[in-house]
Amino acid sequence: MTWRSKLALAGIGAVGAAINKSLAESGGSISPGVLGAQETYRWRGQDIAYTETGPEDGPEVVCLHDVDVAGSSFEFRELVAELSETYRVIIPDLPGFGRSDRPKLKYSATLYQSFLQSFLEDVTDQPYIIASGTTASYAANIVTQDTAEQLTLIEPADYTVARSATMLMLLRSPVIGTAMHNFITSKVGLSWIGRKDFYSDVQANSDILDYRWKTAHQPGSRFVTAARLTGYLDPEERLESILADVTVPTTLLWGRESTTESLKRGRTLANEADCRLIVLDDTRRRPHMEYPADVAGALVERIPEFGTP
Repeated sequence: MTWRSKLALAGIGAVGAAINKSLAESGGSISPGVLGAQETYRWRGQDIAYTETGPEDGPEVVCLHDVDVAGSSFEFRELVAELSETYRVIIPDLPGFGRSDRPKLKYSATLYQSFLQSFLEDVTDQPYIIASGTTASYAANIVTQDTAEQLTLIEPADYTVARSATMLMLLRSPVIGTAMHNFITSKVGLSWIGRKDFYSDVQANSDILDYRWKTAHQPGSRFVTAARLTGYLDPEERLESILADVTVPTTLLWGRESTTESLKRGRTLANEADCRLIVLDDTRRRPHMEYPADVAGALVERIPEFGTP
C-alpha cells in the first residue's frame, strides 16, 4: 500500500471518528415500548423482551413491529392501549430491537422467521396476529392454521434494495458502519424517514421521535441497521407468492396516502390473493400510530374473524 493510500485511509478513519463523536450519543436505558407485564423469552442464547397486557382470559392478539432502523414494540403502543381493554395482547421487541438483546449477528429474514415460529409456538395459543411492514411478510410466510386464527398485515413489504455483501461488510464495520448508522438514526434522519411513514404531524407533536432515537442508539444497533440497508432483511419470496400460500383468513390494511407501498399495490395484492383490504384515509405506512382508535375500530367492526369476543 502506498503512502498516499495509507494517508487516504487514515483520513477516512479520522472523518468517521469525528462524525461518530458528534453524532454517537448513547440513547441510555429505554423504558418498555408498551405498558404491561414485562416478560423475557429465551431464544438461541438471547433475552427477548416482550409485554403482555389485557385480561388474562381475553382472546390473544400478537402485535409484531416492523424491522426498520428504529423499530420496537413502541410502534404499537397506542393500538395496544385500545385493544387491551378486551384482548390479551402480547408484543415482543424482535431480536436486535427495543429492549431485546442486540448481539453481533448476521440478521436476515430467515432469522426473524425462525424467531416468529418459535415465539408463536412457545408463548402463544393460536392468536390473532397484527404485523406491519417487512415483518408482515415474515408472519405471512410462517403462519399456519395451527399457529394463528387470522392475520392482519399493515402495508406488508417484501423488497427494499438489492443485496450487497460488500456494503453489508462496510456497514458492519466499527468506523464507517457506526458513522452511517449514527447519521441515519440521528433525529434529522429519523424525521426524514417519518415523513414517509406519517401523513399527519403526529411525530412532531409526541414522544415518538425521542423514543425512536433512544432505541436506535442502544449498543449493537448498527448490525441490524446494516442488514436493513443492504437488503438482507427482505424476504426470499415476493409477497404475491407468500400471500398465495397463506391458509388463514388474511386482511391487508393500507393508508390511502402511502407513497412507499402504494395503495395500487395493496389493491393488486388483495385481488390476486383474495384478501380483504381495509383502506384508511389521511394516513401512510403507520395508520396504527396515527389513528389507533380508528384502526382498532376497523379491526373489530370490519373483520368477522376478529370480531367482538
